[in-house]
Amino acid sequence: MLAIAAALTACGSSGSKPPSPTATATARPSATATPTGTATGGSPQATPFQGSRGPFSGPGTVTAPPALLSDVRAARQAGFDRVVFEFSNGLPAYRVEYVQPPIILDPSGQTVQVKGAAFLKVTFMGGAAHNDAGNPTFGSTDLMPNLQSVLEVRQTGDFEAVLTWVIGLTKAADLTVTTLTGPSRLVIDIAQP
Repeated sequence: MLAIAAALTACGSSGSKPPSPTATATARPSATATPTGTATGGSPQATPFQGSRGPFSGPGTVTAPPALLSDVRAARQAGFDRVVFEFSNGLPAYRVEYVQPPIILDPSGQTVQVKGAAFLKVTFMGGAAHNDAGNPTFGSTDLMPNLQSVLEVRQTGDFEAVLTWVIGLTKAADLTVTTLTGPSRLVIDIAQP
């Protein structure tokens, strides 16, 4: 009877992981952060997040600039917070890097407060958040998801095909940056504290 109970306990967790999106290109440095493995005793355990502090950059895929921003979203995942910038007409060239305050609005040069103790600046070259008539191409320019790592995601510039956003974090953390297609997206995964 003890042998049957032990066999059932060993089969209690499959340790399977959900499918991850297919990446078409990965900015360097980068690593994969998906939950895998099985802890002693048969319960699932997430693999520690593997990333770096960057900076990250990539050439983008836009053929007729500017690429238009169509959505910005942030959500909690297992072990990391994810911020996604979605574009129509391809992905502009980008750079993701930690910056120190003050956070400056482009092109006014005024300072702006962003919630957090560490700040990631995301710059898109060849991108815009407005159409030819000057109308915004998506929703809010200031998101307050209040996740474990990501506290605020705020647009800080949209001038002459240079689009900037700042991500306010609870503290500096490792991250990964991935580009996806169908639609074009820049995905930033930030380790949770």
